[in-house]
This record gives sequence, C-alpha cells and structure tokens, in this order.
Amino acid sequence: MKLYATIHPASKYAHQCSGEPFPVQFAQDATNGYIWAGGPGRLYRHSDLDLLQLDTETNQFRNIPMYASGEETNVVNIILAEYMERAKEGDLPADWMCNWVEEINGKLQKIAAKAIETDTEIK
Repeated sequence: MKLYATIHPASKYAHQCSGEPFPVQFAQDATNGYIWAGGPGRLYRHSDLDLLQLDTETNQFRNIPMYASGEETNVVNIILAEYMERAKEGDLPADWMCNWVEEINGKLQKIAAKAIETDTEIK
C-alpha cells in the first residue's frame, strides 16, 4: 500500500501545500514527533497531514481518517490523560497549562456559539 498526504489546512505548514497529494512514508529516524517523511517540507508530524491511500483500481485517493467517526471524545480523553500524567510527574509547567486551558476554552466557546447559531432544532 502506498501512502500519500496533503498538508492539513490548520497546520502551520499549510502554506507549503499545492493541494496535490505527495508520497509519504514512516520516517525511520523520527525525532521530535516528525514521523512522516515526504513532501515539500520533507518531515511532518502526524497532526500536520491528511493521509491518503491511492486506490489502484480506480486511481482515486481515499482519505485515511485520523480517528473513526464517533471517537472524538475518546481521542480527547486520551490526550487529557497524558497531560494528567505529566502534571502528576511535575513535567507540566503550570503557567503554560493555564494559558493553554484559556486558549482551548475560548475555542470551545466559539464552537458552542456556532453550534447554537446553526442548530435547526433550536430555531
């Protein structure tokens, strides 16, 4: 199976993407989380890419989701559990964590407001 990717629009590397999928492979000597090799930047984190598989019968790209439908809450819980472990070990700067919580809370409030605005059941 050949893997391809495009750079996720929310990635800080999005400006590198032409929109055309490029071949990627798992980087054997991955450092600092840059586990995918290929494309214009040569190394990317998993969260920077949208992975694709080329269907050789149809010659069409199929998206490889980062997680399955309905798993969003589980993925968030896994991430939060890792932060809790780091906090317990004293490996999480409190000032950084407090700032990050405020940033995430602001984003969640915007999402909630948009959901309320567009919820057809409320209207």
